[in-house]
Amino acid sequence: MSIIERILASKAGLDRVVCGQEISVSVDLAVAHDVTAPLAIEQFESIKAKRVYDNKKIAFVMDHNIPCSSVDSRKQHKKVKQFSMKHKLRFYGKSEGVIHQVIAEENLYKKGDIIVGADSHTCTEEHREQ
Repeated sequence: MSIIERILASKAGLDRVVCGQEISVSVDLAVAHDVTAPLAIEQFESIKAKRVYDNKKIAFVMDHNIPCSSVDSRKQHKKVKQFSMKHKLRFYGKSEGVIHQVIAEENLYKKGDIIVGADSHTCTEEHREQ
């Protein structure tokens, strides 16, 4: 098995996984930015959820519309910040960095963690020695 398959098997409590196999794993960190976080928040609110599953496993980073290019993008930032404050989530505002770099530099994950990211570059995370 590849390193990815070994990590996924371990997270799923299985001895082995193969490509194409459907498994369930717990997410160690969910991250989103100012473009994708408002969409996630809208879905959260549409199902009338009262609280997030684990506020230590969620981070929002405002990094795509910096500075805000429109009134709508400013409203998105405000919505994400207010949601973060309400649910005591990690929130990185303007000028704090790019999402995939911020989560690495802030040590929000460790080797073998499962990260779900609402950014196409999330998969570029590189291993850091712990």
